[in-house]
Parts: sequence; C-alpha cells; structure tokens
Amino acid sequence: MEEDKKSKKLTIERVVCLVAGILIASACVSEYFSSDDIYSIIPNSRIVDMIIHGICAGCCFFMVFKPVFPMTIGVCLVESFVTMNITYEQLGVFLFYVSYILLFCKGYLIKNYIPKTVALFTFHIICIACVWTHGPVKFCITLGSSAMFLVFYIWVYDILKAKLSCIFPVSVSNNPVIKNKQPGSKVFLSEYGLTERQINMILDNLQNNLSYKDLSEKYFVSLSTVKKDFSEVFQVFNVAKLEELHLLLLSYQVSR
Repeated sequence: MEEDKKSKKLTIERVVCLVAGILIASACVSEYFSSDDIYSIIPNSRIVDMIIHGICAGCCFFMVFKPVFPMTIGVCLVESFVTMNITYEQLGVFLFYVSYILLFCKGYLIKNYIPKTVALFTFHIICIACVWTHGPVKFCITLGSSAMFLVFYIWVYDILKAKLSCIFPVSVSNNPVIKNKQPGSKVFLSEYGLTERQINMILDNLQNNLSYKDLSEKYFVSLSTVKKDFSEVFQVFNVAKLEELHLLLLSYQVSR
C-alpha cells in the first residue's frame, strides 16, 4: 500500500516529464504538417525526426507514471543530437548540459568520473561538428553557446558550493578520517575495514539513493540489521547520520 502511494505521488520529476512529452509531441505534430524541408545530415530527416520525436514523447509520457532515470538521460541525449541537426542548435546544446547536470546531481559521475565525462563530451563534440553542415556561422554560434553553458554552470556550481559549505556539519567539511584526501580524489571503501555488505549498501545509497527500507529489501535483512551496519559505518567515518555520510562521500570518487 505504501509503495502504491509512493508510485502515484506527483513529483517535480513527473511534471517535467509531462511537459517535455507535450513539447516533443508538439514538435512531432508540427513536422508532420509542415511543408518545409528540413536540412539535416540525417537521411529522410523529416520522417526520421518524426519517428524519433514520437518515441521520445512516448518515453516521457511513460515516465510520468513510472520515472526511469536512465531513460530520462537517454531521451535528453537523443533529442540533443536530433534538435542540433535540424537547426535548433541552442536547444540541443541545452539538452546535453541538462543530461550532464542530472547525471552529476544523481551521483552517476562519482565513479569513473573522467572516462564518463570524456565519453559524454566526445558525443557532444561530434554533435557540434555535425552542425558545420548548417554553415560556419551557425557552427560558431553553437560552439560559443556550448562554451557559454559550460562556464555558466561551473560558475553556478562554484556559487552553490561556497554557499552550502557554511551549512555542512564539521564532520563533513573537516572530516578527520579522510582529511588528507583532496575533494575529487579516489576513496576506496575496502581500506576502512568495512564488510562486503556495508560497502555494497554504501554504494547503493550513493549511486541509487536507496533508503534503509530499500536496502533491507534488496539484501534480505531486517531494518534493524541495516541500521546496525550503518551505525558501524558512521563510527568509522566519524559522522552522526546517513545524510552526513552521503554529503561526505559525494565529494570523492568512491569505489570498492
């Protein structure tokens, strides 16, 4: 019953999916009734774009009822490529950075940060290179837009980091256990005397945002066992609660 209520709860993620679905569906319909040819490197661009928009719109409407984060990223990246190649270059650039920021905020870039970032930006550079077929002016504008988005988001991140640092608990901002490691460096959980289950649960909490209840169901143990495991983890890392542990480890590349 509790799961059913949770699945029906209206969240901002579902609202975004609904709005995105309506927007993409509108683009699909407008292309169907448009008589103008779309100049694109994609063969049979109007038909292909309509099919892609239709699939992506369907995915968005599906996620209104059942949010699936990897599908959200997939839709953003696919639409980024498509829109950049049908003369909506700035919208495509925006969608790419939306996907990157979401991956960053959800913790998917904590592990193997460099290769994942290189892969994502290689894809983005290829998309920008394809815009050359629209002419050198649009190519330069698209390249400049991408650079502007990048430095703007870095600026916002720097502002938020400075503002939030003052409210971080001392156990996070000046943690004595891992104080010798620079933020962004690698932290290996196996070096801290944790059990295999504790390591798995920490990673699940970081990467998938699983709660105590979710972890107890996944590992087939009681809720009290999960809390006991984490109380030992808290002692190891000198923090008081799960939120502090989460904040602490998000600053590093955490792996086994």
